[in-house]
Amino acid sequence: MRVFRGHGTVELDRLPASLKELMIAISEDNQARSMLPLLMTQQMHLQHLEVHVTTKVSTEAITNPLPDVTTVFEKPGVSLILSNVKEGEEGWVCEVTAKLQPSQGYWRLEFPRSTVTADGWIQIIEGLHQKRVKVHLLWLSNCNTTQEHRLDDLASNKLGAKLERMDFTAWEK
Repeated sequence: MRVFRGHGTVELDRLPASLKELMIAISEDNQARSMLPLLMTQQMHLQHLEVHVTTKVSTEAITNPLPDVTTVFEKPGVSLILSNVKEGEEGWVCEVTAKLQPSQGYWRLEFPRSTVTADGWIQIIEGLHQKRVKVHLLWLSNCNTTQEHRLDDLASNKLGAKLERMDFTAWEK
């Protein structure tokens, strides 16, 4: 097996050593407390790790960062998905992203089905910068705004990231 996708409590210690891509979703505190520490201790040789965390997971449940994963192109291979982020949850986004950040940083941060306004995205980008989050790509949803150029500039100047606007509704069908 080269690819595994799972949701809920995944028995990471039972996955084969041949695994190259791991995609897991964490939707409650108990899952975060049980799975995140295992990710750091497992001897996996992944080329891509994608972790989806919902807003139902508290910042207190996140006790360690994600492991570093390096792609075959020598780039960071960790992607973090934070879905259904609403206005007022910008602080949660920054805290969770900083707590989970691997030492090499993220390849991509995604925000599907999020309803944050332009001001909220600005607050998130500024907060990620203050927490020294490293990321190559930011994928934002609900980003149709007159401040698109400002968001592009902030992502580039504050995070060194390329900002992409994604229509995640097509993925849900």
